[in-house]
Amino acid sequence: MSQEQINQITVLIKDAYYSSKEAHEILFEEYDNKENQITAAVLINRSISLISAAKAIYYSNYESLAKTDIENIFSKFDLFESEFMTNFPTGHSHQHTGLKFKQFEESVKLFFEV
Repeated sequence: MSQEQINQITVLIKDAYYSSKEAHEILFEEYDNKENQITAAVLINRSISLISAAKAIYYSNYESLAKTDIENIFSKFDLFESEFMTNFPTGHSHQHTGLKFKQFEESVKLFFEV
């Protein structure tokens, strides 16, 4: 894997983290605010796209950069977005969404020291 591809993955993951962080902050600004939930969903959708692009680069070059830390970031993000997407249409509390975001955030901070 070239240094350029590593840099691309790094930028994509960091951008996904910041977009997810903004979504998390907006989601918890005001309890049960539908407009905030929609805004958070748009931001999480952006994060999904960014993580998908990072995964495409990573897995297409897996033999040259197999890192469990990056896979952990992908896994924690998937749990976060899945929890949000489960709760969003049903109107359930986003308490677990917040917990899953914190786990994703920790995985990013451990790897990139954001």
